[in-house]
Amino acid sequence: MGSISQPDTEAIDGLAEYLADRYTVRTLTVGLRPGRSDCTVEPRYAGHPIPYGLLVGPEGIAERGLEHARTAPAPHVLLTGPANRPSCWIRIVGGEGAQADPGKVLADTLAHFGLVEHLRVW
Repeated sequence: MGSISQPDTEAIDGLAEYLADRYTVRTLTVGLRPGRSDCTVEPRYAGHPIPYGLLVGPEGIAERGLEHARTAPAPHVLLTGPANRPSCWIRIVGGEGAQADPGKVLADTLAHFGLVEHLRVW
């Protein structure tokens, strides 16, 4: 596994694809937070997680269409899942065109899909 500055993008992208292929996901927001390689954390507040990615399930894609999904305002957009019910994995950090503020990219992407109610959580 990578560090917070260098997450294992292949593993996380693969997990998003796995979930989209095998389950009906409505939305899944992935965040990064500092920690140890064994997944344990110190008993102290480590700050808010850094938004990393968003998986929008078939419902969200069907509402606005595949072309709309492809134009999500993020550096990495991948349509995945079965052809009859595609999902969209959006990696917010890393890649070409990545912005310095992942929170803004997440907010813009949630707004793009009409999911602004999720902003209260982040």
